[in-house]
Amino acid sequence: MEIAEQLFLKSLFLRRRLGKDKMKELAIDVDCLIAKRTTSDFHQSEVVEDAAKAVEELRKRRFKIVIFSLNFPSDSQVVRKWLSEKGIRFDEFLLFKPKCDLVIDDKAVKLNGWKGILETLT
Repeated sequence: MEIAEQLFLKSLFLRRRLGKDKMKELAIDVDCLIAKRTTSDFHQSEVVEDAAKAVEELRKRRFKIVIFSLNFPSDSQVVRKWLSEKGIRFDEFLLFKPKCDLVIDDKAVKLNGWKGILETLT
């Protein structure tokens, strides 16, 4: 079974387990999935293509958005400010990988960009 199929089946299981009306927690790694670093200065990062639209779509699907970073503990405020400036709305920001209903991390699963992620979570 391919990874995308496994994620799809897991999302179906979570929908049944959590119910349609309960907000599901979705953790997203900011590094490489939302922010594309071009220099050592995080503030100079570019937004990954379709990331802002995808995060907003996930919010519309009633996911609680938890953005996390393992790489910038000293720059927490810089990352939060950058997300705000780029119009990326989130419910929580953490400096560790949280335990959530679903976690999207570029090191774990390779999908076809944000389009593939949204299709998997449909």
